[in-house]
Amino acid sequence: MAAAPVGLELTFLGHQTWHITDGLSSVLLDPILAPAFGAGSLEFEIWPPRTVDTQGMPGPNAVILSHEHLDHFHLPSLDLLARTVPVYTGTTTPAAVTDAIEALGFTVHRVDHTQPLNVGDIEITLYPAGAHTLFWEKRVSQPLEPV
Repeated sequence: MAAAPVGLELTFLGHQTWHITDGLSSVLLDPILAPAFGAGSLEFEIWPPRTVDTQGMPGPNAVILSHEHLDHFHLPSLDLLARTVPVYTGTTTPAAVTDAIEALGFTVHRVDHTQPLNVGDIEITLYPAGAHTLFWEKRVSQPLEPV
């Protein structure tokens, strides 16, 4: 007989990273497992400073990336995980991001915002950003015209 879930437990690992478990299955949300994040010479240290022992950490059953901003999507952190862990992201994540994750050896699954994602008994629903979110972020090239 399989063990029963112990209830949902959320552990904040710093910045935007969460470890979610019910005692049987576990999910890493937006894993930044290094002391800093960024790309190339542009790095931002996690505050407060912390070290994540990925060897001592329970291996996740899934990784969920909410979106592709540098402080949510970090290839060096993903590189610390077993390639058997599936990576889930929404349908609007750019192909360049999913291609980079797949180049590391992971399988990426795009999740439609209308369907919940089940990892064991944990159910997670990804919600799209609001209709006007794209337009208040002026630093990013806009793929849509304002409504």
